[in-house]
Amino acid sequence: ARVLVLRHGRHGLLLVNASGSLALGILAGAGVHGDARALVGYGARAAYTTVWTWMLAADRTADDEPRAAVRLIAVGVICGIAAVVVGRAIGRAW
Repeated sequence: ARVLVLRHGRHGLLLVNASGSLALGILAGAGVHGDARALVGYGARAAYTTVWTWMLAADRTADDEPRAAVRLIAVGVICGIAAVVVGRAIGRAW
């Protein structure tokens, strides 16, 4: 799934990382703890999300468009935090 989404460049990176943050928020909101949270929440999510690719894209963008690189990082952080907040609310509702 990640490979397919990443074909959309920076927008794909944002979608992958935000959806991974949403999934982690859902687990946290649902009260998943212990080994299950570590395995699914951190292990599977870390394999799915693309933090290193995101930083590489920002670094490469910074060479030609420094402001675009800052926007890429800022929007990614803001969307990630928002996704966790929404995910926690969804998890609590279940």
